[in-house]
Amino acid sequence: KKHDDKKHDDKKKEKKSSSSAGGGGAAGETRVTVSVLSKEDDLSDAEKKKYSSMFKKHDADGSDTIDTSELAKCLTECGFEFGEGNAITLIIQLVSGAGGGSKALQKNAFMTLVKRLNYQTKLFRKVAGGGDDWRQTPIHEDKLLVLLNEKTKPQPYHFTKEQVKKSLYPWASCANGCFIEHYLLLTQFLRYARVNFIMADTNGDGAISLSELKTHLPRVGLNEKKAKSLMAKHGDKKKDLKFEQFACIVLQEM
Repeated sequence: KKHDDKKHDDKKKEKKSSSSAGGGGAAGETRVTVSVLSKEDDLSDAEKKKYSSMFKKHDADGSDTIDTSELAKCLTECGFEFGEGNAITLIIQLVSGAGGGSKALQKNAFMTLVKRLNYQTKLFRKVAGGGDDWRQTPIHEDKLLVLLNEKTKPQPYHFTKEQVKKSLYPWASCANGCFIEHYLLLTQFLRYARVNFIMADTNGDGAISLSELKTHLPRVGLNEKKAKSLMAKHGDKKKDLKFEQFACIVLQEM
C-alpha cells in the first residue's frame, strides 16, 4: 500500500510539473522547454530542400549567411512588405537570439524562420478572412487574442484581453490595425521571449522571481531598478512573473 501511495504521489508531481507549461500554461499541457520548442522547428526533407534552395538563391554575396538586405529581398519575393528598415533588423536579432548584436542569419536559422513565417501566415489568413485581399485585411484585438490563445499550436499562449489591449496590440499594429507583417513580427518576438523566459526560470516552476530575473537582466534589456518597478506592477501576489507578464514587460522595453 505504501508503494502504491508513493506511485500516486509521483503521478501528482508529474501532473503538476506538466501543467506549468513554461509559464501560464493550462492544466494538461506539456511543459514548454527549449527542447519542446526545438521540435516545433523540425524540418521535413521537402522543407529542407526547398528552404536550402531559397537560402542559396538569396545569399547574393556567398557569405553563407543572409543579411538584412538579402532577407528583405527574400521576404518581398514571398509577398511580404517589411521593407529594408528596422523590422528586418529586429527579425534577425530575434531569430538569432543575439539581442542587438547579430546582423545576419545562418542557414539553419534562416530555414527555421521561413518555416515559422509560413505556419503563422496560414493561421493569420484563416482568422483575418478577406478572401484574396487577406494581405490588406487587418485584424484587431479580438482576433489577435484568438490567434495567440486558440490557434497557435501545439503550445498556445494564455494572454488576457487586458494584456492584448494594453501591450501586444499597440505594439503590433498601426492606425488601421494589425496587418500580416505586424503579426509575424510579434510572433517572432514572442518566440524570443519564450526562450528567454525558459532560460531565466532556473528552478522550472513556470514563473520568474526577481532573483531569477536579475541573472537575466542584460539579455532582455532591463536594469535592476527598472525590473523591480515592473515586477511590483505586473507580478502576482508572490511577486513572480508568468510568461505572459514577462513578455509584456520585455515588449514595453524594446
